[in-house]
Amino acid sequence: TLPPDNAPGSGFSDPDFAIDAAGSVYLSEINLANVAVSKSTTSGRSYTLQNFFAQTITDRQWTAAGPADVLFIVGNPDEGGTVPTDPVGHEQHTIYRSTDGGKVYSAGVDDNGGLGDIVFDQASATLYEAHFADGNLQIAAFRKALDPIAQVALTPEMSTVASGVSLLSHWPAIDVDSKGNVYIAWDESGGGGRAAGIWYSYSTTGGRTWAAPTRVDPDERTDIWPWIAVGDAGK
Repeated sequence: TLPPDNAPGSGFSDPDFAIDAAGSVYLSEINLANVAVSKSTTSGRSYTLQNFFAQTITDRQWTAAGPADVLFIVGNPDEGGTVPTDPVGHEQHTIYRSTDGGKVYSAGVDDNGGLGDIVFDQASATLYEAHFADGNLQIAAFRKALDPIAQVALTPEMSTVASGVSLLSHWPAIDVDSKGNVYIAWDESGGGGRAAGIWYSYSTTGGRTWAAPTRVDPDERTDIWPWIAVGDAGK
């Protein structure tokens, strides 16, 4: 039995939040074979279920919101999932877009190599996502994210952050500041030429070029799975 239309919290795992430019809060949650998306226009005090089947037969969704009622979601359909021996951790990674507040979504667009943790830059109307394949850590910049044609909107421009990367966990973390600078942090196992630990880079060119990677943790302990958040420009 499906929950009523106003049922909040229609999932049990991997909740993810996104906030659009109008202040609406979106909550996506895995519920067995689907991802449900709810929306709040009361700063998170109450939610309305928008779509119980925003994704089906899927795992590990990520969301980002743009202008009012625009929501992007990525996930791993067809029983994908995180695989400990594969740092990409994804099968048939797919990206979707909603322009009506999470009720209806575009046809899924193949996003092979995508690692989730998507971030939208309101100033440049660009959606960012980390990608990884064959030791290359890249940033996918969806610079036409608001184009009315979903297939065009969800086609990325790729740039390389670092090569010879040996990811230790499943995904890097990214964020964008108010000036459009893009930041990324990831972990390395030590098998690709860089020391094991947490590494970091940034871009002041909208993700087109990247600073040389810098190691964050100075000791020899095992550090994995970083997260990153930015404040004012450059912080």
